[in-house]
Amino acid sequence: MDYTIDDTVQFYGVIKNARHVVRLMRAINIKNTVVCFIHEQGMMLSVEDSRSVKAMAYLKLHLFHEFRLKEADVPLFALPIDSFINCLQVTVPQSSDNEFAVRANDDYCEISYDGTGSYLSLRRHISNKANLPQTIHCELIPYEPDEESPELQIGDSTEEVPQRMIIKSDWFSELMNDLDSRYNKITLTISPHNTAFQVIAEGSDLLTESDYPEDSEPFISFTCTKELSFSYLYSHLVQCKKALDISYEVSIEMFDSGALRLYVS
Repeated sequence: MDYTIDDTVQFYGVIKNARHVVRLMRAINIKNTVVCFIHEQGMMLSVEDSRSVKAMAYLKLHLFHEFRLKEADVPLFALPIDSFINCLQVTVPQSSDNEFAVRANDDYCEISYDGTGSYLSLRRHISNKANLPQTIHCELIPYEPDEESPELQIGDSTEEVPQRMIIKSDWFSELMNDLDSRYNKITLTISPHNTAFQVIAEGSDLLTESDYPEDSEPFISFTCTKELSFSYLYSHLVQCKKALDISYEVSIEMFDSGALRLYVS
C-alpha cells in the first residue's frame, strides 16, 4: 500500500477492502441519497425510501487500515449513492491482465472529509506495468441531508423489547424469490406457540401461506414471548433481497408498534 496519512482534515481513513464496501453499498441502494455519519466507532451509511423503509450499513473500525478523527463526531452529510458507488468502484483493483498491475491483496482506498463545505475525497495510488506511479482521485460534493423520519428512529436505546428470531439468509432469500410483484401485501406472524413463524402473501387473486415450527431447519435461534402479526407492502419488504444475497444469517425483530427490523451478517 502506498498512502500518506493526512492529519489536517476532520476525517481521514484507509479502507482495507474496497470491493467489500462496494458490495455493502449496493445492498442498501434502495434510493439515490445516502446519509453518512462518521463517528469514533466507524462510519454509518443510511438510505430512506418513502419515509417507510430505511437500509443501513455499518463500516466498523476493523474495515479500516487507518481511521483518524480530529473531533468525536463529524456533521452528517448526504451524497448521491450511485455516484459514491461509482467513484469507489473506480479505485477497486482490476484483474492482472489489465493495463495496471496491482499487487495481491492490495485492495485499499483512502477516504477523507474536512467538514461542511468540503469535498468527500477518494484516492488510490497504483503502478502501471512500467512501475510508474499513477493516482486515481475522485471528489464528491456532499449536501445537507433531509431530517430522518421519526417513525424510522428505532435505536438500541428503546425500552421496547422486540420479538426476535435468527434464520439462515438463503432461506429467507428463497422465500422472497418465490414471491413477485403480483403480491401486494405480506403478513408476518411470530408466535411462542406451535407455528412459530407464518408468512401470508396476498395479491388481487392470489394467496400463499407458509408455516414454520420453531424446530424447523431455517431457525438458528428464536426468542418470542407473545404473538405479533403485522402486514407490510411487498415493494418495501423485497428491498432487503440485496442484503440477504451477501449475508449468511438474518435477525428479524418485530416490535409492538409494527416496526420491523432486519439485521444481516
